Amino acid sequence: GREAPIMDSPLPRLSMPPPDAAPPSALGPKEPGEVRIAHLSDLHLVHGEGRLRTRLRALVNRSRSLNSEAFRATVEDLKHQAVDHVVITGDLTQSGSQAEFGEARAILTGLDHADRLTIIPGNHDISYKDEGEEGSGDRRAARKHRKFFHYFGHLVPAEPPPALRLPPPRGAFPFVKRIGGGKVY
Repeated sequence: GREAPIMDSPLPRLSMPPPDAAPPSALGPKEPGEVRIAHLSDLHLVHGEGRLRTRLRALVNRSRSLNSEAFRATVEDLKHQAVDHVVITGDLTQSGSQAEFGEARAILTGLDHADRLTIIPGNHDISYKDEGEEGSGDRRAARKHRKFFHYFGHLVPAEPPPALRLPPPRGAFPFVKRIGGGKVY
């Protein structure tokens, strides 16, 4: 028998607005006391790729830089929407490489302060392997942790807010971030 085609037509391309186009202010002016929080998740920024991924992307007619371009456009739009805080949860990068973290940090320029940005890394960014487990992935997991903290460690609170009276967490995650009053816990 014949194999069914993977898809009947190529996926539509995302269109990016011209760089000089002013983004629409969809949210309008902020109300007194309003706090705007943007949540982004599973961005999977890619830097470089193997032959298999290159062939798969060619098959579906997608550029490897498309997610970087979309992330860059999103961050620029957030700056125009008067967003107070951005929370990125899980898988900022595809493989946790230094190049991917560097690109993410560059895209987030202007937002990469603890009072403006919180990043909770996913399993593609760091390893959540239990400390007691041993194996060949230990060194790789440690390298991924070091890379994440090199680029984004300044966003992770050193300890929980004293008012919560929580015991110190085992490692950096999970954490509580309290923003305001000139301090970030």
